[in-house]
Amino acid sequence: MKKINIQSMSDIITNSSSEVFVIQGGSLTDAIVRIVKDVTELWCNAANNEWLKEVSDILEVEVANDFYDDSDWGYHYNKGDIVIYSTDDNSIPYDLMEALEDILNALGVKWQRRHLG
Repeated sequence: MKKINIQSMSDIITNSSSEVFVIQGGSLTDAIVRIVKDVTELWCNAANNEWLKEVSDILEVEVANDFYDDSDWGYHYNKGDIVIYSTDDNSIPYDLMEALEDILNALGVKWQRRHLG
């Protein structure tokens, strides 16, 4: 039997969720930001959906200006880390999340993804 982790009641009722990726900053920061935007843009073009026209429809990418600790959802980032936020509930499709994870793993950077319920 496969165990499914449910993080909140809203996962059961609405299936709405948002995601945040935190990638440790370093020498590849600029390249990673560009790669994330390029891959997302390619995904938007390939999806050919009316509501997915631009990267900003799916996610936001920024380099953190300061330390932040979110004790509610269990993630934090440091100044210089790359933070990727979904722009709305379910805005980052699962296959795009998997592609980003594969790229980050291939780059050998430290990262985490948090499902925010």
